[in-house]
Amino acid sequence: MATARLTKIPNIPNVSEEELSPLVAELLDICCLQQELILSLQEQNQILRDEIAILKNLKPKPNIKPSNLENRPDKKKEKQE
Repeated sequence: MATARLTKIPNIPNVSEEELSPLVAELLDICCLQQELILSLQEQNQILRDEIAILKNLKPKPNIKPSNLENRPDKKKEKQE
């Protein structure tokens, strides 16, 4: 069974109002709304999966904090400089 991966949303560069057409602004708003909806549905899906697991007398998914390993190399480089 495939699990949903949490991915970071890429940063959209700041664009001045003159360069931003109304269509592009509307598309960016639609993308933001869709991303919020996707995150909400992923949370709801996990809640339902946990409930199904409980009803089947299985353990729900454990609540494990994300790893901090991604942030550590940056801190080491800053300390060395």
